[in-house]
Amino acid sequence: MRQVEEKARFRKLLDELFRHSFPSKVFLVSQPGTVAGLEQSATYDGPRVSVCLFGTARYSVRSGNNVSEVQLKRGEAIYALPDCVMEPHAQSSYLSFGIVYLPQFTRLLLARKLLSRKNNFQHNFLMSYHNPAQLDEDGQDIARLISRCHKRSPDSLYLTRLVQTLLIRTREMLDDKPAEMPHGKAYFTWQAACQFVHEHLHQPIGRDDVARFLGLHANHVSRLFAQFEHGSFNQHVLESRLERAQALLKNPALNISEIARASGFSDANYFIRCYRKKYGKSPGKARAA
Repeated sequence: MRQVEEKARFRKLLDELFRHSFPSKVFLVSQPGTVAGLEQSATYDGPRVSVCLFGTARYSVRSGNNVSEVQLKRGEAIYALPDCVMEPHAQSSYLSFGIVYLPQFTRLLLARKLLSRKNNFQHNFLMSYHNPAQLDEDGQDIARLISRCHKRSPDSLYLTRLVQTLLIRTREMLDDKPAEMPHGKAYFTWQAACQFVHEHLHQPIGRDDVARFLGLHANHVSRLFAQFEHGSFNQHVLESRLERAQALLKNPALNISEIARASGFSDANYFIRCYRKKYGKSPGKARAA
């Protein structure tokens, strides 16, 4: 029932955006960032867009070695291509509506960013809905056109209209016949939980955080991981962090401490012990091999 209600609320929210002709301006993040500051960043396999609904949204954007700041007023949007880094600035307070177009599903979010937030995450997620449907061929064509707009300014009418059109297609997806879940609703929910963990590996994350985001009881989160992975939630997080660390070891620009932080380990020595237990050698020896 919760998902049905939130789907209806997102329909109304999108309709309200269209009534005001939002977004009125679009800042495009089109260049991947380099490793500096990686421990504070998350990248995504698909494009994502965030529209400021209230307040002033400030984002730190990394392009190559450079970090810049983007400020959004009400009705303005920021759109990031896959694998590009944009993250909320610590000193900002706003309400935003976001969409992430992932290969597995489309996620819609209503989030509040407050200066005084003390939890692990940069946003307080007020509402979320995971639509099993992904962008169809028309939606992918629109996304490809947006990706070619890297030379256009945020005031570009062409870029703005493209993003508005993508939002219209997203609204239509909410009216389409619900996409089938080949492995059932529980498996789909577990996928959404895994995706959320993946996006927040660089932060302290617990079962309660995932449960709160998905609107589930924490015990149900544990049951999902026991059912589909035959292990615990904590085991999944640890395995995922070690897999990320193993990939980052291939980058000579990162030292062991930086890799530990980027993978969500607050203590480098603990990271080394976990890595040795999993792979039979220390991260340093694995890198030298």
